[in-house]
Amino acid sequence: MRVARLFILAFAGVAPALAAPDTPKSVGKLPPVETFALPNGLQIAVLRSDVAPTVSVQVWYHAGSKDEPREHRGTAHMFEHLMFRGTDHVRPDVHRASIEALGGFVNAATDEDATHFSDTLPAEYVDFALQLEAERMRNLKFLKPVIDGERGGVEAEIRQQEAAPFALGLMRYLAVAYTKHPYAWTAAGNAKELDATSPDDLKKFYDIYYQPNNALVVVVGKVTLAEVKASVEKYFGPIAKGADPPRPAAASAEPEQTARRHEVAELSGVGLTMVGWHVPAARDKDIVALELAQHMLGTGEGSRLKTRLKASDPKTKRALALDGGMDAFLHEDPGMMIAVAAFADPAQADPIEAAIFEEVAVLARERTGSRRRRRPIMDPHGEPGRVPARRRRDRKSLGRGCPARRQALLLP
Repeated sequence: MRVARLFILAFAGVAPALAAPDTPKSVGKLPPVETFALPNGLQIAVLRSDVAPTVSVQVWYHAGSKDEPREHRGTAHMFEHLMFRGTDHVRPDVHRASIEALGGFVNAATDEDATHFSDTLPAEYVDFALQLEAERMRNLKFLKPVIDGERGGVEAEIRQQEAAPFALGLMRYLAVAYTKHPYAWTAAGNAKELDATSPDDLKKFYDIYYQPNNALVVVVGKVTLAEVKASVEKYFGPIAKGADPPRPAAASAEPEQTARRHEVAELSGVGLTMVGWHVPAARDKDIVALELAQHMLGTGEGSRLKTRLKASDPKTKRALALDGGMDAFLHEDPGMMIAVAAFADPAQADPIEAAIFEEVAVLARERTGSRRRRRPIMDPHGEPGRVPARRRRDRKSLGRGCPARRQALLLP
Protein backbone atom coordinates (compact mmCIF):
# COMPACT_ATOMS: atom_id res chain seq x y z
CA MET A 1 0.00 0.00 0.00
CA ARG A 2 1.50 3.29 -1.10
CA VAL A 3 1.96 6.03 1.47
CA ALA A 4 0.85 9.43 0.22
CA ARG A 5 1.65 12.81 1.61
CA LEU A 6 -0.96 15.11 3.11
CA PHE A 7 0.00 18.75 3.11
CA ILE A 8 -1.94 21.16 5.27
CA LEU A 9 -1.29 24.86 5.59
CA ALA A 10 -3.30 27.13 7.85
CA PHE A 11 -2.81 30.87 8.05
CA ALA A 12 -3.49 33.21 10.89
CA GLY A 13 -3.34 36.10 8.42
CA VAL A 14 -6.70 35.61 6.78
CA ALA A 15 -7.60 35.90 3.12
CA PRO A 16 -6.07 38.77 1.11
CA ALA A 17 -8.20 41.84 0.59
CA LEU A 18 -10.32 41.94 -2.55
CA ALA A 19 -11.83 44.91 -4.32
CA ALA A 20 -15.49 45.24 -3.37
CA PRO A 21 -17.78 44.36 -6.31
CA ASP A 22 -20.35 46.84 -7.56
CA THR A 23 -23.68 46.52 -5.77
CA PRO A 24 -26.05 44.74 -8.19
CA LYS A 25 -29.50 46.06 -8.89
CA SER A 26 -32.43 43.99 -7.72
CA VAL A 27 -33.63 41.58 -10.41
CA GLY A 28 -36.74 40.44 -8.57
CA LYS A 29 -38.72 40.93 -5.40
CA LEU A 30 -38.62 38.19 -2.81
CA PRO A 31 -41.71 37.58 -0.70
CA PRO A 32 -41.43 39.15 2.75
CA VAL A 33 -40.31 37.10 5.74
CA GLU A 34 -42.74 37.73 8.60
CA THR A 35 -41.48 37.17 12.12
CA PHE A 36 -42.85 37.11 15.63
CA ALA A 37 -41.91 35.68 19.03
CA LEU A 38 -43.68 33.99 21.90
CA PRO A 39 -43.34 35.07 25.54
CA ASN A 40 -41.28 31.92 26.21
CA GLY A 41 -38.60 33.17 23.81
CA LEU A 42 -39.41 31.01 20.78
CA GLN A 43 -38.66 32.83 17.52
CA ILE A 44 -40.82 32.22 14.43
CA ALA A 45 -40.28 33.16 10.78
CA VAL A 46 -42.89 32.66 8.05
CA LEU A 47 -42.41 32.99 4.30
CA ARG A 48 -45.47 32.45 2.12
CA SER A 49 -44.96 30.84 -1.27
CA ASP A 50 -47.79 29.70 -3.55
CA VAL A 51 -45.50 27.89 -5.98
CA ALA A 52 -46.75 24.51 -4.76
CA PRO A 53 -49.49 23.36 -2.34
CA THR A 54 -46.88 22.27 0.19
CA VAL A 55 -45.24 23.57 3.32
CA SER A 56 -41.89 23.01 5.02
CA VAL A 57 -41.77 23.27 8.79
CA GLN A 58 -38.28 23.58 10.23
CA VAL A 59 -37.14 23.84 13.84
CA TRP A 60 -33.59 25.06 14.42
CA TYR A 61 -31.97 24.53 17.80
CA HIS A 62 -28.92 26.66 18.62
CA ALA A 63 -27.07 23.52 19.73
CA GLY A 64 -24.20 22.23 17.62
CA SER A 65 -20.99 20.37 18.21
CA LYS A 66 -19.32 23.50 19.58
CA ASP A 67 -21.81 23.42 22.46
CA GLU A 68 -21.24 19.83 23.55
CA PRO A 69 -18.88 18.76 26.36
CA ARG A 70 -15.35 18.16 25.10
CA GLU A 71 -15.31 14.73 26.74
CA HIS A 72 -18.57 13.72 24.99
CA ARG A 73 -18.06 14.74 21.38
CA GLY A 74 -20.95 13.54 19.25
CA THR A 75 -23.64 14.47 21.78
CA ALA A 76 -25.23 17.07 19.49
CA HIS A 77 -25.20 14.57 16.61
CA MET A 78 -27.07 12.00 18.72
CA PHE A 79 -30.15 14.23 18.86
CA GLU A 80 -30.39 14.29 15.09
CA HIS A 81 -31.36 10.62 15.52
CA LEU A 82 -32.95 10.49 18.98
CA MET A 83 -35.60 13.12 18.21
CA PHE A 84 -37.40 10.56 16.01
CA ARG A 85 -37.26 7.79 18.62
CA GLY A 86 -40.23 8.48 20.81
CA THR A 87 -41.77 10.99 23.20
CA ASP A 88 -44.35 10.85 25.96
CA HIS A 89 -47.19 10.82 23.41
CA VAL A 90 -45.59 9.67 20.13
CA ARG A 91 -44.16 6.17 19.77
CA PRO A 92 -40.70 5.62 18.24
CA ASP A 93 -40.55 6.41 14.50
CA VAL A 94 -44.23 7.43 14.37
CA HIS A 95 -43.26 11.07 13.73
CA ARG A 96 -41.50 10.06 10.52
CA ALA A 97 -44.14 7.52 9.52
CA SER A 98 -46.99 9.99 10.06
CA ILE A 99 -45.43 12.64 7.82
CA GLU A 100 -44.65 10.06 5.13
CA ALA A 101 -48.21 8.69 5.29
CA LEU A 102 -49.42 12.17 4.32
CA GLY A 103 -47.15 12.19 1.27
CA GLY A 104 -44.38 14.16 2.92
CA PHE A 105 -40.86 13.53 4.15
CA VAL A 106 -38.62 14.48 7.07
CA ASN A 107 -34.98 15.37 7.44
CA ALA A 108 -32.50 16.42 10.10
CA ALA A 109 -28.89 17.61 10.23
CA THR A 110 -26.28 18.65 12.76
CA ASP A 111 -23.40 21.03 12.21
CA GLU A 112 -20.97 22.89 14.43
CA ASP A 113 -23.47 25.62 15.35
CA ALA A 114 -26.97 24.13 15.21
CA THR A 115 -29.17 21.08 14.83
CA HIS A 116 -32.31 21.37 12.72
CA PHE A 117 -35.30 19.24 11.81
CA SER A 118 -37.67 19.63 8.87
CA ASP A 119 -41.06 18.26 7.87
CA THR A 120 -42.21 18.81 4.28
CA LEU A 121 -45.82 17.87 3.57
CA PRO A 122 -49.10 19.10 2.01
CA ALA A 123 -49.89 22.60 3.25
CA GLU A 124 -53.23 21.65 4.83
CA TYR A 125 -51.33 19.62 7.46
CA VAL A 126 -49.11 22.42 8.74
CA ASP A 127 -50.94 22.36 12.08
CA PHE A 128 -50.15 18.66 12.50
CA ALA A 129 -46.45 19.15 11.74
CA LEU A 130 -46.18 21.96 14.28
CA GLN A 131 -47.92 19.79 16.88
CA LEU A 132 -45.38 17.00 16.31
CA GLU A 133 -42.46 19.41 16.61
CA ALA A 134 -43.78 20.94 19.83
CA GLU A 135 -44.22 17.47 21.29
CA ARG A 136 -40.58 16.49 20.87
CA MET A 137 -39.19 19.84 21.99
CA ARG A 138 -39.65 18.92 25.66
CA ASN A 139 -41.10 15.39 25.88
CA LEU A 140 -38.32 13.21 24.47
CA LYS A 141 -37.84 9.82 26.10
CA PHE A 142 -34.36 8.58 27.08
CA LEU A 143 -34.61 4.79 27.03
CA LYS A 144 -31.27 2.97 27.20
CA PRO A 145 -32.04 0.33 24.52
CA VAL A 146 -33.10 3.06 22.10
CA ILE A 147 -30.04 5.18 22.92
CA ASP A 148 -27.71 2.21 22.46
CA GLY A 149 -29.20 1.51 19.05
CA GLU A 150 -28.92 5.10 17.86
CA ARG A 151 -25.38 5.35 19.26
CA GLY A 152 -24.44 2.41 17.05
CA GLY A 153 -25.84 4.22 14.02
CA VAL A 154 -23.94 7.42 14.79
CA GLU A 155 -20.72 5.49 15.36
CA ALA A 156 -21.19 3.75 12.00
CA GLU A 157 -21.37 7.21 10.37
CA ILE A 158 -18.17 8.21 12.19
CA ARG A 159 -16.34 5.09 10.96
CA GLN A 160 -17.51 5.75 7.43
CA GLN A 161 -16.16 9.29 7.64
CA GLU A 162 -12.83 8.13 9.03
CA ALA A 163 -12.46 5.71 6.10
CA ALA A 164 -12.69 8.51 3.50
CA PRO A 165 -9.30 10.11 2.65
CA PHE A 166 -10.66 13.63 2.23
CA ALA A 167 -12.72 13.50 5.44
CA LEU A 168 -9.74 12.11 7.32
CA GLY A 169 -7.55 14.87 5.93
CA LEU A 170 -10.11 17.53 6.82
CA MET A 171 -10.40 16.28 10.39
CA ARG A 172 -6.64 16.42 10.79
CA TYR A 173 -6.56 19.87 9.19
CA LEU A 174 -9.15 21.27 11.59
CA ALA A 175 -7.30 19.81 14.57
CA VAL A 176 -4.21 21.72 13.44
CA ALA A 177 -5.95 24.93 12.37
CA TYR A 178 -7.84 25.39 15.64
CA THR A 179 -5.72 25.24 18.76
CA LYS A 180 -8.47 26.07 21.28
CA HIS A 181 -11.89 26.52 19.65
CA PRO A 182 -14.24 23.50 19.37
CA TYR A 183 -14.34 23.90 15.59
CA ALA A 184 -11.24 21.71 15.88
CA TRP A 185 -13.56 18.71 15.54
CA THR A 186 -16.45 17.97 13.23
CA ALA A 187 -20.08 17.50 14.19
CA ALA A 188 -19.85 13.74 13.55
CA GLY A 189 -18.33 13.09 16.96
CA ASN A 190 -15.92 10.62 18.51
CA ALA A 191 -16.96 6.97 18.79
CA LYS A 192 -14.96 6.23 21.95
CA GLU A 193 -16.41 9.24 23.74
CA LEU A 194 -19.95 8.37 22.63
CA ASP A 195 -19.52 4.95 24.20
CA ALA A 196 -18.89 6.74 27.49
CA THR A 197 -21.93 9.05 27.09
CA SER A 198 -24.81 7.94 29.30
CA PRO A 199 -28.56 8.56 28.97
CA ASP A 200 -28.21 11.01 31.85
CA ASP A 201 -25.51 12.92 29.93
CA LEU A 202 -27.80 13.17 26.92
CA LYS A 203 -30.80 14.27 28.97
CA LYS A 204 -28.71 16.99 30.59
CA PHE A 205 -27.76 18.35 27.16
CA TYR A 206 -31.40 18.12 26.02
CA ASP A 207 -32.68 19.99 29.07
CA ILE A 208 -30.16 22.77 28.55
CA TYR A 209 -30.43 23.36 24.80
CA TYR A 210 -33.79 21.97 23.63
CA GLN A 211 -35.80 24.87 25.01
CA PRO A 212 -38.12 27.33 23.23
CA ASN A 213 -35.83 30.28 23.98
CA ASN A 214 -33.03 28.43 22.15
CA ALA A 215 -35.04 27.60 19.03
CA LEU A 216 -36.27 29.11 15.78
CA VAL A 217 -39.34 27.79 13.92
CA VAL A 218 -39.32 28.47 10.18
CA VAL A 219 -42.40 27.82 8.03
CA VAL A 220 -42.21 28.21 4.25
CA GLY A 221 -44.97 27.41 1.78
CA LYS A 222 -48.62 27.91 0.99
CA VAL A 223 -49.62 29.12 4.42
CA THR A 224 -50.60 32.37 6.09
CA LEU A 225 -49.04 34.11 9.05
CA ALA A 226 -52.35 33.82 10.92
CA GLU A 227 -52.47 30.04 10.45
CA VAL A 228 -48.91 29.59 11.68
CA LYS A 229 -49.39 31.94 14.62
CA ALA A 230 -52.51 30.14 15.80
CA SER A 231 -50.83 26.72 15.72
CA VAL A 232 -47.55 27.90 17.25
CA GLU A 233 -49.33 29.63 20.12
CA LYS A 234 -51.49 26.54 20.70
CA TYR A 235 -48.71 23.96 20.78
CA PHE A 236 -45.51 25.82 21.70
CA GLY A 237 -47.04 28.56 23.84
CA PRO A 238 -47.57 26.40 26.95
CA ILE A 239 -43.91 25.29 27.01
CA ALA A 240 -42.07 27.10 29.79
CA LYS A 241 -39.04 29.22 28.98
CA GLY A 242 -35.74 27.59 29.90
CA ALA A 243 -32.63 29.08 31.44
CA ASP A 244 -30.22 30.84 29.11
CA PRO A 245 -27.96 28.07 27.77
CA PRO A 246 -24.20 28.25 28.32
CA ARG A 247 -21.91 28.89 25.36
CA PRO A 248 -18.67 27.01 26.06
CA ALA A 249 -17.14 28.21 22.79
CA ALA A 250 -17.22 31.78 24.10
CA ALA A 251 -14.59 30.82 26.65
CA SER A 252 -12.53 29.09 23.94
CA ALA A 253 -12.02 31.87 21.42
CA GLU A 254 -9.28 31.02 18.96
CA PRO A 255 -6.12 32.98 19.82
CA GLU A 256 -3.94 34.73 17.28
CA GLN A 257 -1.62 32.24 15.64
CA THR A 258 1.66 33.58 14.35
CA ALA A 259 4.13 30.70 14.77
CA ARG A 260 4.96 28.50 11.81
CA ARG A 261 4.26 24.84 12.54
CA HIS A 262 4.92 21.53 10.79
CA GLU A 263 3.32 18.18 11.50
CA VAL A 264 3.77 14.69 10.09
CA ALA A 265 1.19 12.05 9.25
CA GLU A 266 0.75 9.11 6.91
CA LEU A 267 -2.23 8.57 4.66
CA SER A 268 -2.57 5.63 2.33
CA GLY A 269 -4.09 6.12 -1.07
CA VAL A 270 -4.28 9.55 -2.65
CA GLY A 271 -2.25 12.49 -1.37
CA LEU A 272 -3.88 15.76 -0.41
CA THR A 273 -2.72 19.35 -0.20
CA MET A 274 -4.95 21.53 1.94
CA VAL A 275 -4.35 25.28 2.24
CA GLY A 276 -6.60 27.34 4.46
CA TRP A 277 -7.17 30.87 5.66
CA HIS A 278 -8.90 31.89 8.86
CA VAL A 279 -11.88 34.08 7.94
CA PRO A 280 -14.38 36.11 9.97
CA ALA A 281 -17.69 34.87 11.32
CA ALA A 282 -20.53 34.31 8.84
CA ARG A 283 -22.25 37.61 9.67
CA ASP A 284 -19.16 39.70 8.97
CA LYS A 285 -19.48 42.27 6.20
CA ASP A 286 -16.55 40.77 4.29
CA ILE A 287 -18.08 37.31 3.92
CA VAL A 288 -19.88 38.11 0.65
CA ALA A 289 -16.60 39.16 -0.98
CA LEU A 290 -14.83 36.09 0.43
CA GLU A 291 -17.53 33.75 -0.88
CA LEU A 292 -17.24 35.37 -4.29
CA ALA A 293 -13.48 34.81 -4.18
CA GLN A 294 -14.00 31.20 -3.15
CA HIS A 295 -16.29 30.56 -6.13
CA MET A 296 -13.93 32.27 -8.55
CA LEU A 297 -11.00 30.26 -7.25
CA GLY A 298 -12.44 26.85 -6.64
CA THR A 299 -16.05 26.18 -7.69
CA GLY A 300 -16.73 24.44 -10.99
CA GLU A 301 -14.59 23.17 -13.81
CA GLY A 302 -13.82 26.70 -15.03
CA SER A 303 -12.59 27.97 -11.67
CA ARG A 304 -9.06 29.27 -11.48
CA LEU A 305 -7.59 26.67 -9.15
CA LYS A 306 -9.16 23.73 -10.94
CA THR A 307 -8.04 25.07 -14.31
CA ARG A 308 -4.51 25.67 -13.06
CA LEU A 309 -4.14 22.36 -11.23
CA LYS A 310 -5.65 20.12 -13.91
CA ALA A 311 -4.08 21.72 -16.98
CA SER A 312 -1.25 19.83 -18.64
CA ASP A 313 2.15 21.39 -17.94
CA PRO A 314 4.01 21.96 -21.25
CA LYS A 315 7.28 20.87 -19.62
CA THR A 316 6.20 17.69 -17.83
CA LYS A 317 3.24 16.84 -20.11
CA ARG A 318 1.08 16.09 -17.08
CA ALA A 319 -1.28 17.90 -14.78
CA LEU A 320 -0.17 19.16 -11.39
CA ALA A 321 -3.06 17.48 -9.59
CA LEU A 322 -5.79 14.92 -10.10
CA ASP A 323 -8.39 17.45 -9.00
CA GLY A 324 -8.76 20.53 -6.84
CA GLY A 325 -11.06 23.23 -5.59
CA MET A 326 -11.92 25.48 -2.67
CA ASP A 327 -14.68 25.57 -0.09
CA ALA A 328 -15.78 28.01 2.61
CA PHE A 329 -16.45 26.72 6.12
CA LEU A 330 -18.50 29.61 7.46
CA HIS A 331 -19.76 29.52 11.01
CA GLU A 332 -21.23 31.55 13.83
CA ASP A 333 -17.67 32.09 15.06
CA PRO A 334 -14.68 32.73 12.73
CA GLY A 335 -14.29 29.93 10.20
CA MET A 336 -11.99 28.81 7.40
CA MET A 337 -11.61 28.93 3.63
CA ILE A 338 -9.80 25.84 2.46
CA ALA A 339 -8.26 25.01 -0.90
CA VAL A 340 -7.65 21.33 -1.57
CA ALA A 341 -5.86 19.37 -4.28
CA ALA A 342 -5.46 15.63 -4.73
CA PHE A 343 -2.33 14.08 -6.23
CA ALA A 344 -0.87 10.65 -6.93
CA ASP A 345 2.82 11.59 -7.13
CA PRO A 346 4.29 12.96 -3.87
CA ALA A 347 6.72 15.01 -5.96
CA GLN A 348 3.79 17.17 -7.03
CA ALA A 349 3.01 18.35 -3.51
CA ASP A 350 5.36 21.36 -3.46
CA PRO A 351 4.38 22.65 -6.94
CA ILE A 352 0.69 22.29 -6.00
CA GLU A 353 1.22 24.29 -2.84
CA ALA A 354 3.01 27.02 -4.80
CA ALA A 355 0.29 27.10 -7.45
CA ILE A 356 -2.46 27.60 -4.86
CA PHE A 357 -0.63 30.53 -3.28
CA GLU A 358 0.05 32.09 -6.69
CA GLU A 359 -3.58 31.91 -7.79
CA VAL A 360 -4.78 33.48 -4.56
CA ALA A 361 -2.16 36.23 -4.88
CA VAL A 362 -3.22 36.90 -8.47
CA LEU A 363 -6.85 37.32 -7.43
CA ALA A 364 -5.83 39.62 -4.59
CA ARG A 365 -4.05 41.92 -7.05
CA GLU A 366 -6.98 42.16 -9.43
CA ARG A 367 -9.72 44.77 -9.39
CA THR A 368 -12.47 42.17 -9.35
CA GLY A 369 -15.21 44.79 -9.16
CA SER A 370 -14.35 46.32 -12.53
CA ARG A 371 -16.80 45.84 -15.38
CA ARG A 372 -13.95 45.92 -17.87
CA ARG A 373 -12.25 42.71 -19.03
CA ARG A 374 -8.50 42.66 -18.64
CA ARG A 375 -5.76 40.39 -19.86
CA PRO A 376 -4.73 37.60 -17.46
CA ILE A 377 -1.92 38.66 -15.15
CA MET A 378 -0.58 35.12 -14.68
CA ASP A 379 0.21 32.30 -17.02
CA PRO A 380 -1.15 29.06 -15.51
CA HIS A 381 2.28 27.45 -15.80
CA GLY A 382 4.56 30.45 -15.55
CA GLU A 383 5.43 33.26 -13.22
CA PRO A 384 3.13 36.10 -12.21
CA GLY A 385 2.91 38.66 -14.93
CA ARG A 386 3.82 42.29 -14.42
CA VAL A 387 1.02 44.11 -12.67
CA PRO A 388 0.59 47.76 -13.73
CA ALA A 389 1.00 50.20 -10.87
CA ARG A 390 -2.63 51.30 -11.04
CA ARG A 391 -3.71 47.71 -10.43
CA ARG A 392 -1.46 46.89 -7.53
CA ARG A 393 -3.15 46.38 -4.20
CA ASP A 394 -1.64 45.89 -0.79
CA ARG A 395 -2.56 42.63 0.88
CA LYS A 396 -4.17 42.91 4.28
CA SER A 397 -6.20 40.82 6.68
CA LEU A 398 -9.97 40.82 6.46
CA GLY A 399 -10.36 39.09 9.81
CA ARG A 400 -8.81 39.36 13.21
CA GLY A 401 -5.63 37.36 12.71
CA CYS A 402 -2.05 38.36 12.15
CA PRO A 403 -0.75 38.60 8.56
CA ALA A 404 2.19 36.38 9.47
CA ARG A 405 1.41 32.90 8.26
CA ARG A 406 1.15 29.75 10.34
CA GLN A 407 2.03 26.60 8.47
CA ALA A 408 1.23 23.02 9.35
CA LEU A 409 2.60 20.38 7.00
CA LEU A 410 1.72 16.71 7.18
CA LEU A 411 4.48 14.71 5.60
CA PRO A 412 5.30 10.99 5.43
